[in-house]
Amino acid sequence: MCTGLLAVGAGAGAGAGGVPTVLAFNRDEDFGRAAERAGWRGGVLAGWDVRAGGTWLGVSRQGRLACLTNVREAPAPPAPPAGAPSRGGLPLLYLREGGGAAPGEFLQGLAAGGFGGCALESLSGFNLVCCDLVSGEAALLSNRGPLAGRPQELSPAAVHGFSNGPPGTPEWAKVARGRRKLGAALAAQSSGAAGSGAAAGGLLEAVLSDVLGCREKAASGGELPPTGMPEEVEMAMSSIFVEDDPGMCSRNLLCEHYGTRCSTVVVASPMGAVAFLESRREPDGTWMQQRFDFRVEPLGSTAA
Repeated sequence: MCTGLLAVGAGAGAGAGGVPTVLAFNRDEDFGRAAERAGWRGGVLAGWDVRAGGTWLGVSRQGRLACLTNVREAPAPPAPPAGAPSRGGLPLLYLREGGGAAPGEFLQGLAAGGFGGCALESLSGFNLVCCDLVSGEAALLSNRGPLAGRPQELSPAAVHGFSNGPPGTPEWAKVARGRRKLGAALAAQSSGAAGSGAAAGGLLEAVLSDVLGCREKAASGGELPPTGMPEEVEMAMSSIFVEDDPGMCSRNLLCEHYGTRCSTVVVASPMGAVAFLESRREPDGTWMQQRFDFRVEPLGSTAA
């Protein structure tokens, strides 16, 4: 289970007066699931899922950004068809094959054509967010809930949030909390300085610690989403940063340890500079950070 927060900025080329695009994302997962640290593969910078392949979050040199969360469903729905592709391939489809299509256009085609020979509704539940860092456009597609199969445009100059509930259903308390916190972090930054390396570094660290590091849980059971999971599970996962609770895991989950394993912040300036910060939990329980910096090379540019 994961939490994502996206502030859609002005897009590369807007100049120093524009606002940055910021993605903050916590990946919550079984600690035993193999994954590789973020790195470049085929023009895509992403963390890599070893078990099923694909990624939960990535960005391309051409300025495409995508992330994916699962949709929590209890009781579990029927298994996907035999041979169905991993949901982790969906972000890569946009990052590598999205071409010049706008995010909403790409997602509309995905909803109509399916993925890997499968209709989207036959796959396990997901929310897929795609963003064009050049144009400043973004959209979300889910295969569950009242808006399933209908791409939703994400308005600019706003902070959007998504976790493990489908769009069109009541917003989860942790998502609302995250949107407020990311909005406050952005307000503390001057848009004119957002493109400098020092300012980007300050914003990366502020979002990592103050937003993605928030361990505040729901105040009561009334704030928990009605997903069908036991209240103990929902309460443990009601914080943006999910802490490992071995007792809860042994009573309710099919794993020994579960929680936030990776926190990622991406800041794309209106001048086309991208900063990518990953903080990840190592197998021995220590936390390590790495940062990547690059410039967007739009399709058709001489740099590309």
